[in-house]
Amino acid sequence: MHIWAHIFFYLSIIVILLLVAMLFTPEGRVRAKSNKTKYAFVILFWACIGVYTHNIYKPSSSTSATSQQVTSGYQQLGHKIKKSEAKKDKDGFYYTDKTDKKIRYFTDDDGTITAVKCNFMPNPMGYTAVQSKLNGILNDDHVKYGNDKLDADETDLKGDNYNVYSPKHKKWYHMSIQKDDDGKVSEFSVWPGKQGQGDIE
Repeated sequence: MHIWAHIFFYLSIIVILLLVAMLFTPEGRVRAKSNKTKYAFVILFWACIGVYTHNIYKPSSSTSATSQQVTSGYQQLGHKIKKSEAKKDKDGFYYTDKTDKKIRYFTDDDGTITAVKCNFMPNPMGYTAVQSKLNGILNDDHVKYGNDKLDADETDLKGDNYNVYSPKHKKWYHMSIQKDDDGKVSEFSVWPGKQGQGDIE
């Protein structure tokens, strides 16, 4: 269907251009003048065909906007917890993501997500894996680290606390990191807000 729409779209442009070009020839002007109604109808007809087929094969602005709103799959901080996508802990302290069991959501009394924890155990990870997971949690591939907003490749996460900034959401967050004896990250937590200076200034 889209192939034919594509063909008719360009065909309508060609026909309209030819009809307009006729007005620049003596013979064409005579024909157009003697058949004004028919000439106008033909142009209108092909214009409608062009607009219709253009909307078929080209995504609409609403479709584009929807595609840009596609999230990482994690539930977002500050949003209401979707209980259908998370399992509540037996003690009721947090929710575990049904898709990624390493992710835990902490909520307030209204069910709004106030913090997210990622527990890597029993397989602690290096800082690049932490950065990748944080990007997913914040749904932003360009998270900045420290008060100077350093890029990910300028940060090695040797400290335990960081202020991080999301350019996408234009918000500050704070992350706390726990490590094992080898310096690998066993778990980290992130929540909204900027606290102190962090380990990077």
